[in-house]
Amino acid sequence: MIEISIGLRPFDGAPFDKELATGICLGLRPEFALGTPNCYVELAMQCMDPNPQKRPTASVITEKLNNWFDSICLPSTVQDIEISTIKQQFIDADKMIKELPIVGQNHSDHMYTSKLINTHEITEKLSEIVVGSKLLDNIEIP
Repeated sequence: MIEISIGLRPFDGAPFDKELATGICLGLRPEFALGTPNCYVELAMQCMDPNPQKRPTASVITEKLNNWFDSICLPSTVQDIEISTIKQQFIDADKMIKELPIVGQNHSDHMYTSKLINTHEITEKLSEIVVGSKLLDNIEIP
């Protein structure tokens, strides 16, 4: 979802290494473009929730997308404040996107090719991190 908001891959330009993986495990999330509708950001953040049980199902996502489509594209017979707010946020975002500069990073293609991830190194790094005064134990990345 972030790619749609900013037009770039998440963490574009950052090395895809154990440091980034550790940051993501600890809650690092990509930023959204200025003007991205709040409802879109909220859904994307739910999809990236660190707890998989709190992430929306495909059915919930489909329902939200259909509601947004209806809010934007279908004539409204009732002046629902939530519907008009959602519609206005997407209209404003479309206007703002046209004014944003296109910024692309020039990376070698090997940066984005599939490669083996050493999850043992990431697990070790996470195990060394102190959260509050408690050392994280028994962290395991499959």
